[in-house]
Order: sequence, then C-alpha cells, then structure tokens
Amino acid sequence: MKYPMPAGAAQPQEHMRSDGRTISYLDNGVSSPKALLLHHGTPGAAGLWQNVLDDAKARGIRAIAYTKAGYQGSDPAQWSSVAEAASDFNELVDHLGIDEFVSLGWSGGGPYALASSFSAKCKGVELVAAVAPYFEMGADFLIGQAETETIETLDNWARSRENALAAAKKDMENIETEWSAETWQAGAEARPNYAQFATAYLKFNAHALPAILNSVVPDVTGYAADTFLVMNDWGFRVSEVVKPTTIWSGSLDKPCPPNHGKWQHSQIRGSDWRLLDGQGHMSIMVEAQTEILDSAIAKLNS
Repeated sequence: MKYPMPAGAAQPQEHMRSDGRTISYLDNGVSSPKALLLHHGTPGAAGLWQNVLDDAKARGIRAIAYTKAGYQGSDPAQWSSVAEAASDFNELVDHLGIDEFVSLGWSGGGPYALASSFSAKCKGVELVAAVAPYFEMGADFLIGQAETETIETLDNWARSRENALAAAKKDMENIETEWSAETWQAGAEARPNYAQFATAYLKFNAHALPAILNSVVPDVTGYAADTFLVMNDWGFRVSEVVKPTTIWSGSLDKPCPPNHGKWQHSQIRGSDWRLLDGQGHMSIMVEAQTEILDSAIAKLNS
C-alpha cells in the first residue's frame, strides 16, 4: 500500500466468499444485527468512510463498509452487472449476522446501494451525490456535467472491458499530482463554511485521499471494471426500487450533477429528493454528514 492510512484508522478484515474470493471490509465494532451498509464511490475503498464509521459508533449504530471487487483488498470478479455484483455485499451481510440494514451509496456507490434495496433485509437507501444510470438516461446524463464529458467518452467506457481499462489508465495517469494532500486541503479551505467543519475536513481528507489513491495506484483494473458496470445496464431499472429512498444532491456537483438526483427522484416512487445549495461532490460528504446519518438511522429504526 503506497499511501498509508493514518493512525487510528479502522483495520480491514477479510471474508472469504463461498466462491473462494476475498472481500475486504471494515466493521465499526458495535454489536447489533442492524447496520448501515456503506458503498464507496468510483474509484474508492472502504477506508474513505472512516468519519461515518466513527460517527455511527458514537451513536451506538453498527456500520459496515466494504471494498468493491477488484480494488485493493478485494479480489476481482467478472460480474455482468451491478445487480450481479450485489452478491458480494449480500453474502457479507449474511456472514456478519446482519438481519436489517440501510444502504448509503456515495457517487459510484449509488448503483450498488440501489441494488441492495432488492434484498429482503434492506430497509432503505440514502443516495449521496450518486450517479444515475447512463443506460436509462442517455444524453440527459450529461446535463450539468463538466464539458469534458461527452457521449463519445461515455460510450467508450461502456463499449468493452478493454476500452474501459484503457480509459481508466488515461484518466488516472496524473492522479497523484492532481489529488494531493495540499490540493485537497486547499479545496476544503476554500469552502465558505470551512471554519465550522475544519476538524471534519481534516479527518475526511486524511482517510479518503489515501483510500482512493491506493485504489488506483499502481493498479487501475478495479476502477475500470467498476466504471464498466456503472456505465452499462445495471441489471434492474431504477423505477423498480420500492424501498424508502432519500436522494442527496449538491447544487455545485459536476461529477454527479443535480439532474442525476432529480431524475432518480422522478423514477423512485415516494422518494425524497434533497437539493443542498452550495454543496459539491466532496463537501456534501462532510458538511451534510450529520443530516444524512440522521435520515439513515431513522430508516434503520423504523
């Protein structure tokens, strides 16, 4: 691991699946058959959820974060869809003796959180700055995104696993200079409410940055496989989700713009869409964490 996690970070545990593959996960240590299930983004790893793991523990709530197949610590898999990939966390939930859970999915973790809603054990979903399905939205997927995204680039990711791997290598070739502790801290300090959330930002950056960097340095195959699944047919329609769902969007989010949240809200009957003014893709995870956790815990205890 090139980028060590800070002192005090939760130590990864391993579960060997029935197919012989290993899944890496973090458990915040609260003893309970009810838990929050945390789905990281694309790219990413379980360790970026440290703030949420600790906050949930302080509230007496069990929280589990797992690392998706192919990222560091979790063996790769040739899933055909996000729905098929759900067998990883569904088996993990069973192994850990969890009878009820609520999923939180950030960014590229959103599709996996929605996939978890088809489990009888799932009581609800929190979508946080979550990506919508390109295979359903088509060109509308681009509304509000950065100008560098085009139909051509999206189709290239989705065309084949080989194309996705080549795109992932190109996408991450300068990631170590673009994403540094200095650039992340500068971005945090530029926030209008930084003083109020300074401690939370320092902790989030200290855990999330190495977790994400280790997920693509030196090996981007997990990122490529994850993005390939997210950009293709998820194996279910968003309109088929019936569990209570709250959708959190930031008005300044470019990777997963508000249009993604608005569209998913239009598809999930009874869902609650919360558009947070002034929040971006990263800031929403820090500045709205308490509100998001409140919503998730309310679902878990309902």
